[in-house]
Amino acid sequence: MAGKLTAAERKKAMAVFLEEYARVGLMRPAARAAGVDVSTIHRWRKRYKGFASDFEECRREIRAHFDDAIMRAALGGDWRAAAHGIDLMGRKAPDRGKQGGKGANGAPRVVEVTEEVSAILKDVLGGETDEQP
Repeated sequence: MAGKLTAAERKKAMAVFLEEYARVGLMRPAARAAGVDVSTIHRWRKRYKGFASDFEECRREIRAHFDDAIMRAALGGDWRAAAHGIDLMGRKAPDRGKQGGKGANGAPRVVEVTEEVSAILKDVLGGETDEQP
């Protein structure tokens, strides 16, 4: 979609974005599917409270699924998959960076691993979560 959207087009694009975001868990491909730029999504989150609320709910669900996947990988003995998941969670998205801490490659952390997942990983990995063999 090019140019300014009508209210109906915006509503449709928001719905497409949220559906795709819930499916893939990534903002850029979801925005592309909706025919808008990621900067438009950020603007909508600031401007439209309902969209912002739906977005945050979707993000929480994605995070919960991701935490579960990391935990299943760790409990299944696949430390590489668990470490990769944690690494992905620690990377700075190109359009983010307001939160502190350092993640993979020295990039600012966007999200933190929950204490529960961290404790399980430490137990499964023998207390070694910062170093990879």
